[in-house]
Amino acid sequence: MTATMADDSILFSHFNVEDYSKDNVIQPKNCNDIGERLILIPKAIDPNVDEDSIRKFCKEKSESINVVVIVPSYEKAKLWADYSDLILDSENIDDGVESLKNGHIGLAILVNRYDGIDLPDEACRLLVIDGVPPITRYIDKVENDYLGAYSSSRLIQKIEQGMGRGVRSNLDYCAVILMDSSLTDIIYNSNATESFSPATKAQYELSANVTEQIKEQNSSYEDAIGMCLNREDNWVEISKSILNDITSLNKEPSSKAKALRNIYNRSISGTNIELAVSEFQALINKTESIKERGYLKQILSTYLNVLNPTESQEIQLSAKNSNNLLLRPLQGISYSKVQLKDTNQSKRCIEYLRKYMEDTNGLVFFYDSLVKKP
Repeated sequence: MTATMADDSILFSHFNVEDYSKDNVIQPKNCNDIGERLILIPKAIDPNVDEDSIRKFCKEKSESINVVVIVPSYEKAKLWADYSDLILDSENIDDGVESLKNGHIGLAILVNRYDGIDLPDEACRLLVIDGVPPITRYIDKVENDYLGAYSSSRLIQKIEQGMGRGVRSNLDYCAVILMDSSLTDIIYNSNATESFSPATKAQYELSANVTEQIKEQNSSYEDAIGMCLNREDNWVEISKSILNDITSLNKEPSSKAKALRNIYNRSISGTNIELAVSEFQALINKTESIKERGYLKQILSTYLNVLNPTESQEIQLSAKNSNNLLLRPLQGISYSKVQLKDTNQSKRCIEYLRKYMEDTNGLVFFYDSLVKKP
């Protein structure tokens, strides 16, 4: 079971539920059993804020409340070494979590534990996500190489699971800080909120509104976090009300999940494979991203290789032309000189960056993600 499934695609992809009807899916009528969260990106409020000042702020707060920081690696944990009171990994996680539940510890670091940990009530009042979860599944690594991290809904789900560690009931509350340039770039510039569960999406959008108000008032992210932790009436009222308005939790399964499962099933059974191929081709045709379209063609080529190797190679050639990172076909690759657009370099840069122009924060996070890569 999970509270962070944005749609019901897993029912197809993992459990092979062919006779899907939303009326038959058991789910809560609303989200009012979920605790309050204020989800902030400090740099969205003040682009000049640096990560070390955020760590100092967290250390100050940890003198009176438990602060939990989730990092993806021991290397990232070293950046918190001067501020932490407890570092938890697979060796001591159980005892450490119990200590947080039983009283005040201060600032605790969780190394690569984005899920499976419950930190209710006073165990965690301020939660920090500092870094992108590592990609561990081989298929996710393949998709990341072919399509980039932004393509992975599982990555977004992992981030969301991390944000949920500090609220475990409808009476619970927690402030969440998102930091690290790669993480904030993914959240801000990849349409990641569309992969959030409806409850998290609503809380994130409310927090974004708070961010805008804080900026207009020339206040700081520390003030916003104080509003949440000090239980100011206006915040408590509106943060509870937005969850009451969500009446349907999950979206219907994606057409991609259906098509992938269907062509797999038909290939295994050997029946109606032509129909499954036709449906999969329809999915490819309506896929907007050229890179993803190429990746889907490669999947189709794999299934067709048993039935028609010649057609399979033709499709793989088309896939390679759509996404140069994909596998080469056995033959048919020809090389041609890259033709530059008939504009100068500066104009091409402006054209590329124009997609970030609507929100200067998006441009800041994109820039930071490039220059601060390890």
